[in-house]
Amino acid sequence: MSQPPALPLSPAELIEVIERSLRCFVCGLFALLPGLGVFPAVYSFWAAHRVRARCRGVWNPAAGYLNAGVWCASAGLLLTTVVIGMLLAAAINEVSGSGWRGIFPESD
Repeated sequence: MSQPPALPLSPAELIEVIERSLRCFVCGLFALLPGLGVFPAVYSFWAAHRVRARCRGVWNPAAGYLNAGVWCASAGLLLTTVVIGMLLAAAINEVSGSGWRGIFPESD
């Protein structure tokens, strides 16, 4: 089954697509903040999905911003995951009793 050809967007719809693409980009930038950027990252993915579903087969003049927003959101989620992993590793290391002495022994 092939999809029917997409109808061209009206000027108002094109403006809405551009605004949503830019909103995705800005939320993707906020997603680069470790921890705080989780919700903007999720919104960025959701907004990108909606814009791509609406513009299937139609030219989006802000597609570069849309793609950059998704990349930033992905990098932000990866950064948050790494930071949380490092904090958990440090907490487990501290609770285990050895602390950092196993890595940097004191010379007395």
